[in-house]
Amino acid sequence: MAAVPRSTKLARVPGAVYKQTRRVLAQRYWARYFRRRPTHPALDEQRAAESVGEADRLLVLCWGNICRSPMAERYLRSALSETPAADLAVESAGLGEREGRPSPPLAVEAARRYGVDLSDHTSVCATESMVADSDCVLVMDYHNYHLLQSSHPSADAVFFLSAFSPVREPMEIRDPAGGDRETFDSIYGTIAAALDRLAAQVVPATHPR
Repeated sequence: MAAVPRSTKLARVPGAVYKQTRRVLAQRYWARYFRRRPTHPALDEQRAAESVGEADRLLVLCWGNICRSPMAERYLRSALSETPAADLAVESAGLGEREGRPSPPLAVEAARRYGVDLSDHTSVCATESMVADSDCVLVMDYHNYHLLQSSHPSADAVFFLSAFSPVREPMEIRDPAGGDRETFDSIYGTIAAALDRLAAQVVPATHPR
């Protein structure tokens, strides 16, 4: 294989550094933004539950659509399958640029412990029409929120999944990609707890007794 010219290698570095720098700065900005606004609608559990309860289509987003959002999609579908809200269409997608990637083995293993099968999952990228067709969108972290606001301005009802977490700090559900088994178990436990709480609120809100 021919060696890559040094000039080509150097040309690649600034772009990668630039993207990473932008991501870090955006994450810091939104972290400060939401800490100063704890009553922001995107963090409002009641408003989020009402929005999900009124929705026909729910979209769950993360960065790569291989760890967090597919787990949330399939877990929520299962949680609602035997309830009057079973007809809610739940989808997931990623805000990154790569499609067709499978969930990593540790994700498949951890999801299985929560009754979710990710063995056949492959990533899809969020499109403008997918976002526009969704009545409610759930995101995992500040970077997701930033990318959604930047790339898909049509998104309206956008909430952090952590709005339903029994423990409100941290406000982000961090990406477990690259982590160990304990990391995946912890993150998936947080996702499952938040979705259990969401399901418990959505069903009576949608179908009052």
